[in-house]
Amino acid sequence: MKTKRNITGLGYCSMDYLCIIPKIPMDDKVQAKATLEQGGCPVATGWLRELSRVE
Repeated sequence: MKTKRNITGLGYCSMDYLCIIPKIPMDDKVQAKATLEQGGCPVATGWLRELSRVE
């Protein structure tokens, strides 16, 4: 028997910029050794997706 649920989510789309740096600068600039851009996903979005799959 399916249970009726009312689920509402509010979120945003994000972009993650990941960098590898040789050290954490205090008051200096530092050049990144490598960078990677990925589409981000707030935890709430993933949680709502998984919740929607529960029967």
